[in-house]
Amino acid sequence: HWVLSVVIGLEEDRVREGLRGLLGLPNFSTENRQAWLAALELNAKGIELADALHVSLRPGSAKFLTFDKKLAKRAARIGISGVVEL
Repeated sequence: HWVLSVVIGLEEDRVREGLRGLLGLPNFSTENRQAWLAALELNAKGIELADALHVSLRPGSAKFLTFDKKLAKRAARIGISGVVEL
């Protein structure tokens, strides 16, 4: 995502659209498609994709601990519970 949007210069919306398209291909598989789709939704709301994927992969109501103050604030602002700044 970062390479496509920052280095190559694609708009973030187009990158997300492309990743969603890739996830929808019948011959493409990933370990957890639902987590990727959830991560793309969080990314659209301002969470960096890598962080969004980590948050989406946490089991059940597990807390996500981070040193990233901005991530904790953004998560709280958009209603993601359990993201805790250390």
